[in-house]
Amino acid sequence: MEEVDIVWRGRNYGWNVYEAFEHSPISIERKGGISHPRFAYRRKYGNSVTGGCVYRGDRQSSFYGVYLCGDYTSKTNLWVDQENGILKTVHQIGTIPQGLVSFGADETATFTWLALKA
Repeated sequence: MEEVDIVWRGRNYGWNVYEAFEHSPISIERKGGISHPRFAYRRKYGNSVTGGCVYRGDRQSSFYGVYLCGDYTSKTNLWVDQENGILKTVHQIGTIPQGLVSFGADETATFTWLALKA
C-alpha cells in the first residue's frame, strides 16, 4: 500500500506496525498512539506515491481545493476529493510518459507535473 501523511514532529506514523490503515497481526499490541495517513491506496494505482499539493490556483476550477498527487511507477496522475480536511475518494486524471517525481507551481500558483525520464 501507499500512503500520504501530514508529518508533525514527535508523531508515531506506525512503521513497522502499520502500512496505511492495515496493521501487522504480530504487532497489534504495539499500535497505541499511531497517527494514521490522510490517504492511502492499494497497488491498483501503482506502488510509489509521489506526494503532491492542494490545488489553490483558479478558484473557478473544478480542481480548486483538491489534493493532487501521482505514482512514479505507474505514471498515473491522481486527485483526491476532500471534505472538511479529510481526503475521501481517489480519481485518476490520466497518465504521463515518464515517472512523476515532483510538483511545481508557476507565478499564478497553478500547479504543474514535473517528470523524470524513465
